[in-house]
Amino acid sequence: SNQDEQETNTSSAATTLTLDRLQNLHRLADSWGGEISVALLSLNFSRDATRGRQMLLWNGKMPAASEQMTLSVVSNNPSDGPSYMSEERDFFPTNMLRNVAVSACVSNRVIAMDVDFEFCCGSLVHERLARRVVNASHAMVIPAFEARDSIKTRDQLQRAMHSGAARGFHRKHWPASHRCDDTSNWLKQGENAGLRLTRYTHLCEPYTVVDRRTSPMYDERFVGYGKNRVAFHYELAARDVQLFLVPDVFVVHPMLSSSRHSKWWLGERCWTEFIEDVRKSYGYFKTSAAQRMLERDRRSCGACSGRGLCLKECRPLRVEFRAHQTRMLAAHGEVWRSDHPGRLCQRHRRNAVGRLSVIIDGSHLTKMASTR
Repeated sequence: SNQDEQETNTSSAATTLTLDRLQNLHRLADSWGGEISVALLSLNFSRDATRGRQMLLWNGKMPAASEQMTLSVVSNNPSDGPSYMSEERDFFPTNMLRNVAVSACVSNRVIAMDVDFEFCCGSLVHERLARRVVNASHAMVIPAFEARDSIKTRDQLQRAMHSGAARGFHRKHWPASHRCDDTSNWLKQGENAGLRLTRYTHLCEPYTVVDRRTSPMYDERFVGYGKNRVAFHYELAARDVQLFLVPDVFVVHPMLSSSRHSKWWLGERCWTEFIEDVRKSYGYFKTSAAQRMLERDRRSCGACSGRGLCLKECRPLRVEFRAHQTRMLAAHGEVWRSDHPGRLCQRHRRNAVGRLSVIIDGSHLTKMASTR
């Protein structure tokens, strides 16, 4: 039946979070109203692992549809190597957190959405996405805009675009990043139009609905600002995944007032190594005039060198909170589970081989198979 098909096609949103953006998470949840997987980087893991879902309270309220929300609290300290964030460094692990959030999603159809966005259309967004096909060779692009005020309908968006109160996301500061949103032609379509193929353009980083069972992981070498989502979509292009614009769903970000972040170059430093890996794996290579401009000031990849982060084999501790289950995922892949919905107790201890023992509400967690 159509209802069964739409339930199978339910989409989850995956996002990353720091506590200073908690209010933004509430806005995103209000606009989405469905399954969300949140990966939060914790600078104080021993404290935050005991707080659980209570960390999501804003003005005494939980986010909308919180019963469908998974929270993964991720330690700022990998098992080996330096912290991601400290006074000496700012290597925010954007893609590692995205991978954590995506892996904890309930549905297989996933959109990795930055927490500062809002979806249009209210409850209709899920019905509209469920009608479309996503598989190993097809991904859905949701056009992104930035606006001075909240926008919920296409009519509001059209008026704001006409008055200059809205524009395509990053149109002013870095238009290559969302060129494949093709917003000018998208706005000319009606909401009842079908999916339309849009051409992948080099350096584009749209917000896409993908099947997580067949899509690549986000490359965790990209930390801080720059190239983290670009790399994901470059690999989709290498896999010959076709991008289709959704005609009746869009997302909106507050109007940007400044150019690229001062630390944007951190991700750029890893690009050469990444595209060489893609070339070896897929026989794919693409560049552009915009990329050649960036290369004039490229430096070595700090996150890929011995001076940078320990990636791949070094995993931070994390705790995953669902409505009725808590899981501790230890640094070396061991997993413990409790079916009790309560919060973690504060007692953590390590044995001689460094494995973590965790107690929840007086009961030891049950060891599970590794999820990584």
